[in-house]
Amino acid sequence: MSLKIKSQLECQLDLLSLGEAMIRLSPAGHQRIELAPYFEAYVGGGEYNVAYALSRYGLRTGWVSRLVNNRLGALIKNHARASGMEVSEILWVLYDGSGRNHRIGLNFTEVGIGVRPSVTTYQRGDTAISHIKPGEFD
Repeated sequence: MSLKIKSQLECQLDLLSLGEAMIRLSPAGHQRIELAPYFEAYVGGGEYNVAYALSRYGLRTGWVSRLVNNRLGALIKNHARASGMEVSEILWVLYDGSGRNHRIGLNFTEVGIGVRPSVTTYQRGDTAISHIKPGEFD
């Protein structure tokens, strides 16, 4: 089997990734989740992080996903756009006011220190991308 790899001039992007992005909420410093008075918010996700990092290094990248059309979805989109990532193919789903049908995934991460490891608790049920169906993306 031989692969025909297109030249850079024939391609609109150097990388296009498909996947979930979540919002990570972490206590400041190395505080424990159950004692934290406030949390810092970060955007991330496996495929998202690859496209984000390569875009910051100057490659032409895009990221495709399904996001809820609310302020958390806008946070993710704005974070991606700030790096130069192409996000025009994101599929937006309606926010039902409670996140019962579709929502943005969250994770709460307590950053470890010394011998105490980091601890993460995920809230990923019914995320918008988990309801993806064949043919939704071109």
